Amino acid sequence: RLRAYRLAIGAWAQSGEVLYSAKAFFGLAMAHLLVEEDCGVDVVSGGELEIALRGGVPAARIGFPGNNKSRAEVEAAAQAGVGHLVVDSEHELDLIATLPDGLRVRGLLRLSPGVDPDTHEYISTGRLDSKFGFSIENGSALRALDRALGIACLDVAGVHMHIGSQILDARSYERAIERVACFLADAHAHLGFAAGMFSVGGGLGIAHTDKDDPSTVAEHMNAVTSAVIDSFGKNGLALPAL
Repeated sequence: RLRAYRLAIGAWAQSGEVLYSAKAFFGLAMAHLLVEEDCGVDVVSGGELEIALRGGVPAARIGFPGNNKSRAEVEAAAQAGVGHLVVDSEHELDLIATLPDGLRVRGLLRLSPGVDPDTHEYISTGRLDSKFGFSIENGSALRALDRALGIACLDVAGVHMHIGSQILDARSYERAIERVACFLADAHAHLGFAAGMFSVGGGLGIAHTDKDDPSTVAEHMNAVTSAVIDSFGKNGLALPAL
């Protein structure tokens, strides 16, 4: 599966990165496997960050999402030079703004696109009432982006979304990507911001019963990349790295 995602990203015009979600399962052996398979990793804690670094994953290939980072974790990520933090809240912006002198960090702003995917409500993370990320619909995303762009030690490289887990219908991604593209068009018009990176999150489902018929990785990635091409093109946006 890692290879199938990597093949799809490798064919993308702007290239990008495959990031394994460490919260699924992690340890030094898994970190070594990721290095062998030429993949990066998303960590959600200081402990996972330490394992990734000890396991030989280059810091530049580590993403750090999570909606409850501590000051120590934000500082550790900046000191290590991780590829990016996924900035999830106003509190996290507070922590970044007060990093010790000399530290800088790259970030992706997490957007909540207001899409309710066809999955269980407990693992749906992209709805309007989600605790994850900044809502596009209520305007908090644009306000947060404006603030983030004013933080001197934060390089806002792009945006991130994750709408849920165990998703079997790619149309949820298509709707979410369309809303993100519309947001980015507004962000460019109002703030002059252009996203060089777009993390579309994970969540592709697997078959738990005989009735489940999930997409293959290739089918899923074709749906995602087609939606990005269509939505970004309609909004006059340059294609981002994925």
